[in-house]
Amino acid sequence: VKAEGFGSDRFTLHAPFFGAVDLRKPTPGQEPSVLIYQSDLCSALLTALEARHRASGRLDMQFRARVEKVDPESGELAWRRRPGESELHV
Repeated sequence: VKAEGFGSDRFTLHAPFFGAVDLRKPTPGQEPSVLIYQSDLCSALLTALEARHRASGRLDMQFRARVEKVDPESGELAWRRRPGESELHV
């Protein structure tokens, strides 16, 4: 995720009527925060998740699917690709 953003050791909030407020100042030895767009963060997290778990067979990413049933005890859920589809995937 860090490679998708850029480091910053200073955050300053500029607000009308209050002026500039330092939320974070550089501190020796402190690792910088990562600044990243939300869409890039989601993409980087999804890539890392797939790289870590896809080979296990436990991860199956489906977008625009409708969740029909969730069983928290077994960790399984049932879903359909499209509303009204007869095939239920578990």
